[in-house]
Amino acid sequence: MPSTGCTAMLLGVPRCVVVVLGVYHERSLQSATNYFIVSLAIADIMVAILVMPLAVYVEVRLRPTNWHFFTEK
Repeated sequence: MPSTGCTAMLLGVPRCVVVVLGVYHERSLQSATNYFIVSLAIADIMVAILVMPLAVYVEVRLRPTNWHFFTEK
């Protein structure tokens, strides 16, 4: 069972893209504060694309013994 990293990737990237496109297209949203929010959204996109897939791979493939699902106690 994959971690919440998959969920964060699948839901996080589209939300951040909407933020970036909204500020880009709407002139009234183009302020210094919103540029900071856009930079955070771009950083989130980069983490979701570059870091999270590797983290999910490591969790699923390299450390399956850490999972305690379906174990007898």
